[in-house]
This record gives sequence, structure tokens and C-alpha cells, in this order.
Amino acid sequence: MKIEVEYRVMYEMIGVKGEIVDGEHVMIDSLSASDVSIMEEELGDVIMSGRMLDEILAEEIIRAYITERIGVECLSERSFSQNMKRLVDTTYRFGKIDIALGDPVARVLKDKKEVSYARAL
Repeated sequence: MKIEVEYRVMYEMIGVKGEIVDGEHVMIDSLSASDVSIMEEELGDVIMSGRMLDEILAEEIIRAYITERIGVECLSERSFSQNMKRLVDTTYRFGKIDIALGDPVARVLKDKKEVSYARAL
């Protein structure tokens, strides 16, 4: 049995040259077998939310943007932890890049079948 949590979020970003980039980002969080057995009763408890989720999504989107622009992944976790700043609720800055996130929506999938309703976080 495999449980995944799929997060979808719309975003708007101002890139390094001032260009506006917007789109939708999807992140999949897979749970290990031990996590699944612990969480079997309360699948809603496995869904991340709040500032922690926003920071993870912002980092993933910025990392993908920079990797696409230069052709190679070059950013470490440390570079994000030291340089990404929260401006307001769901808006972040990383160097010259600003990103604003919409409200994420999460779905819990068990063996690729949805077991919970999509919900905004």
C-alpha cells in the first residue's frame, strides 16, 4: 500500500530579469510503510499546511525556475535557508526573485486512488 499527498498551488513570480512567470506547481509527498501504518486511521493528519508548506512549495518552484534557466541544479538547502525571506503571508524573496503563492489544495491518494476530498489549506 502506498499513500501519497498531492499538493497543487498556483503562483506568480517575478524572475531575475523582471519577467513575470505564473503557473501551477504540483508536489507529491510519498509516505513510507511505517508512516502509513501509523496514519491509517487519520489520513487527514498526514497533510502539511501553513507556513511550513508554503516555504517548501516556494523553494521547489524557485529551484525549478533557476535550474531551467541555467540548465543544472546548483542550489543547496543551505542557500535557501540563509537567503529566502518571507515578505508577507505567502510571498517570499530569494535574491532578485519574488514569488507569491495561491492557496494550496491537497489530495490524499492511496494506491493512486483518491481517498479524501481535495481541500484548500
